[in-house]
Amino acid sequence: IDVAMGKELDFSDREPQGAVIEVRLNAEDPDRDFSPAPGRVEYLKIPAGPGIRVDSGIEEYSDIPGEFDSMLAKIIAHGASRDDALSRLKRALSELRVRLQNGTSNKAFLLTLLDTPQVRMGGVHTGFVEELIGTGLPAADSQRIELALMAGAVEMYQREYRRDFLNFQQEISRTGRPRGRLKSEGYEVNLSTLGNSYSFLVRSMGRQYFHLRFEGRELVCRYVETEQESILYIDDERHNILMVPRADALQCEVDGYPVLLESDSGGYVKAHSPAIVLSINVKPGDQVKKGDVLLTLEAMKMEMLIEAPIDANVQDVLVNEGSQVAAGQPLVLLESQGEETDQSTESGQSVDFSDRHFGLSQEWSLYQRELYALFLGYDSDKDPVDLVNETIEFIRCHQEYLDELVSTLIELFSFYSAVEKLFTKREVESESLARPMTYQELLSHYFRRSSDKEKGLPEEFLADLKNAVDAYPLIAGLSEAQQIEYALFNIFRSHGNLREKQRALKEIFFAMEDLSIPESVHPSISSRIDQIVELTQKSYPSLADSAIHARYEIVDRAKLEHQRQEHYRTVQLLVNRVQNNTEKGEEFSKIIDAGPYILKELIPLALSGSSHSSELALRLIALRSNRDRHVVGEELIRLQELNIYAVRSEEGGRESTSLFTVLPESRVDETLDFTSWMAESKFDKIDEINLLILAENESHEDSFERLLRNPGTEGLRLSVGIYGSIRRLAFRGYNFTDRWEENSLARGFSPLQYRELRVYRLKNFDVQTIYHNDSVILLEATSKENPKDIRLFAFADVSETEPETDSSDSFRRLLMFENLYMEAVLAMRSAQAKYRYRLQWNRIVIHNRNLLQIRFRELKDYGRRLMHASKDLGLEKLTVYTRRKRWSEERVREMQLDFLVVTEDHLAVRNRRPAEEPLESFDQYVTKAVRSRQRGMVYPYEFIKMLTYTGMSQDVPIPRGEFEEFDIQVDPDSGKHKIISVKDRAPGLNQANIVFGIISNYDHDSPTPLTRVIILSDPSGDLGSLAEPEARRVNAALDLAEE
Repeated sequence: IDVAMGKELDFSDREPQGAVIEVRLNAEDPDRDFSPAPGRVEYLKIPAGPGIRVDSGIEEYSDIPGEFDSMLAKIIAHGASRDDALSRLKRALSELRVRLQNGTSNKAFLLTLLDTPQVRMGGVHTGFVEELIGTGLPAADSQRIELALMAGAVEMYQREYRRDFLNFQQEISRTGRPRGRLKSEGYEVNLSTLGNSYSFLVRSMGRQYFHLRFEGRELVCRYVETEQESILYIDDERHNILMVPRADALQCEVDGYPVLLESDSGGYVKAHSPAIVLSINVKPGDQVKKGDVLLTLEAMKMEMLIEAPIDANVQDVLVNEGSQVAAGQPLVLLESQGEETDQSTESGQSVDFSDRHFGLSQEWSLYQRELYALFLGYDSDKDPVDLVNETIEFIRCHQEYLDELVSTLIELFSFYSAVEKLFTKREVESESLARPMTYQELLSHYFRRSSDKEKGLPEEFLADLKNAVDAYPLIAGLSEAQQIEYALFNIFRSHGNLREKQRALKEIFFAMEDLSIPESVHPSISSRIDQIVELTQKSYPSLADSAIHARYEIVDRAKLEHQRQEHYRTVQLLVNRVQNNTEKGEEFSKIIDAGPYILKELIPLALSGSSHSSELALRLIALRSNRDRHVVGEELIRLQELNIYAVRSEEGGRESTSLFTVLPESRVDETLDFTSWMAESKFDKIDEINLLILAENESHEDSFERLLRNPGTEGLRLSVGIYGSIRRLAFRGYNFTDRWEENSLARGFSPLQYRELRVYRLKNFDVQTIYHNDSVILLEATSKENPKDIRLFAFADVSETEPETDSSDSFRRLLMFENLYMEAVLAMRSAQAKYRYRLQWNRIVIHNRNLLQIRFRELKDYGRRLMHASKDLGLEKLTVYTRRKRWSEERVREMQLDFLVVTEDHLAVRNRRPAEEPLESFDQYVTKAVRSRQRGMVYPYEFIKMLTYTGMSQDVPIPRGEFEEFDIQVDPDSGKHKIISVKDRAPGLNQANIVFGIISNYDHDSPTPLTRVIILSDPSGDLGSLAEPEARRVNAALDLAEE
């Protein structure tokens, strides 16, 4: 007011204090000759603090027009000195955040200006800026350029990823599933800055980590997006990133310093900012030189000349004079004349990322993330086998990371099971569903719902879905629904990597066998391998086999060895207790019920110096060898300085007597007077003599021959078992007529095993042992009637079958039983490889002495898992002889469990009294069934068995049923046929390639059976051809249905 009135101001009481510096923040682009770069303010963060003042008339979402002044704000700093003011001003500019839609500001130039020595010293003139620009601005910091390039590459990757995610959502909403197999190896991103081009392969590794491959070098960063800004973590350093999209370019502010990143223009020359086209200087077909003016634009009352970046031909002019253009809008399309690249500036400082190196910890993390990416559906472009081998090699060189590797592998196994379980074809039943549905169908329903996604879906499916989704880390800033959708996108991409994951798993299983896996994690590894086996036994049996073998080598072998040692200690303890006459009844039973290994403890004890111990051991051997019979008498005979134990037993109404003795190999050459032994016994007739020899070497053939010099009597049986120095028993069985003749069926089996495994049922076959170890004997059996009938029979004996349970106390498996079964499968599979044609109708026979304490349904499910391991083995069935005690009875019953292979995919289980009759050669029925199976088809009567079985189906709970077969009788005179019942005709006697009849199934909920007519093709003859006889029977079946 005083000034307006013409008065002079009195400054006598005002002394200058400190220094004040002001800069003006404008919407203009210093990299493009300070051309206007207006736009809408999308993000604005005004700095504050002591000595800082900001004058601005804008706020977020304000529009900066292209027609007026471009100033955004005045930033004023006050300090005690010029240096203080400059420091505060620089800090304020660094903290300032402004993002303009398709525009930019001169912030970077102001920061550069404040760093110049002339400005910091003061005294610059008004033409200083023009001089500075003319002489060239200081070179940008190379580290800042590297950070900007990495952040920009990740940002461009995120754009592509979100586009693919949107496409995925649209496909799911339309069809319920993606059209193709989703997988990703990353995206290639091309960027340029300061006239230099850079090409990256960007891959997301999950948990916000990214791997960028540049010229063969792997770069790693973590990129965390927030609502407006991002944080870049590199080498434990944190950098604030603000991305400002500018048409097809990105302005990346690293800790407040912007770096312009451009992508490939594709030949288009584009507008730098919103403007009006004043004039166009070229037309299509013109040739232009680099630097020629193509167009003139006007923005904020300033003219901007658009020059040709290279020597080129003008292909097209895309705008008209007077038109308004947006930032980034294509103006002219050029076609290069030579090999020049599209560079709008002279090449400036380049970077090569050569200073970035990995330590051991970072290198391990690199391998770890690569494995996670493969299994979780992130980006993986490495060969899975190479990746696993490189990782294992790293661990071999750096054992300190072994524990971390094991933890990682356990996680990978869990990821595989959690994801792939969602894509199984297993059907789920629920009261909320109109029909059984597969997981894939349920996934489709889940995706296509816009709300209440979980409503009405089975709890089992929802639990498995949650288990898979929980494998993916949370992404900041997303709602729970968005988190799930992104997780499901990656779940589908993980499933797209199925073959790669399976190849990696096979290599992991092979490699794990050579690693020292801590025993503390064995339960975790075992349970997760079990899940993988269950998922892959049908779809990828070779992977299941690898998993089972790895589990055996890593977990089961040690566990079995531990159990064997425990058994040996238990045996020694039992024998000691029996010797000391303590708890005799219970301990006797344990020894008698023990497996074959007990003989290895009792045989040396029977030859010990103590008469009490030797007599007791011999008695235990004799009673154990008769445990399958009812003992009615026993006695100890002392003859020829030998203890001989006689046991009288009864079986099936017939009594028999066996003699048992143990002698050292040194007495094999002595004459053993079997006649005197029999005469000395109080029992009137001796049926069998059992000799157990303790040998000093492993060459037994001569010992067997020398023993046969001792004569026998008509009908006498002789069993010889030789226990060698490597703790292995070898058995032979002989019958005496006028001389000793070997019973070839009994070779390798003790008399007890011969009876309990029912080996004698193969009397109609000539057998040859093709595999034999302590646990499993594999025989090749050739029918005496039909030399073409060749089969494989594997026999095993197990006494320890303690069930293993999971954390919820549910039955998991029988370790020793399963080990024997898998050993038999592997032996049979190895033998099959030697035949020109795969043998069919083979069997695995296992005897289990322990009482079976497993519910039948659990046994059924367990059998299904086991039998899948025998796929393509030509197996007819797995037979288990065992014992079971009903809760209402004291009596222990013998039982035969048959797990029958009806088809490769359908199994059935039944229990019955053990069969005793000899196995017959292939009859017409079996021959046709085998022929059908060799052709990969199912014999119709085998299919009927599955539909009418009195046992329980392994895969589908079909109720018991009946089948009445019908056929036709053709009148030779009229040629007409009539339908007749052939219910009493043996299966397999059909004359045509069609079998038909009435099938009835009885549901326990209804007294009335469900009756239908069934028509089945018979592929055993003429490949199921359809001619007149077959056509007549099809018509007859239709007539029968109408009746």
